[in-house]
Amino acid sequence: MDVQVGKATLDDSKALYAIHVASVGCRECRSMYTVEYLEAKLSSLNAEMYEIPILNGEVLMALKGKTIVGFGRISVETENLCQLHWLFVHPTYFKTGVGTKLLYEMEKIARLAKCTSISVKSSLNAFTFYKKR
Repeated sequence: MDVQVGKATLDDSKALYAIHVASVGCRECRSMYTVEYLEAKLSSLNAEMYEIPILNGEVLMALKGKTIVGFGRISVETENLCQLHWLFVHPTYFKTGVGTKLLYEMEKIARLAKCTSISVKSSLNAFTFYKKR
């Protein structure tokens, strides 16, 4: 799949929110989490939550043509540690390489920042994704 990765802008916030909601509400999540947990998670999301990380240059987005199909956030926490906060792909593009491409681009950012470790808090359904990489 031909996907380009670049920095997200404030204009992308609503699209990121839509992908986040679709990803959290996908069939895979529904099979691993309670309805109550997912409802609480979804109600905590809003388009404004991406603004500060975007302004800090921490958010990457994956584009297929002009459509945003995934996004991720990585930040430098300490001299040697980066934190991967988000990695979400629209369910239509699950298992197409979008998540892997975003992860590799975030790893490049970590290397450039001289981070020797990347901390990740994974959802249950994404654990296997990270384990394979």
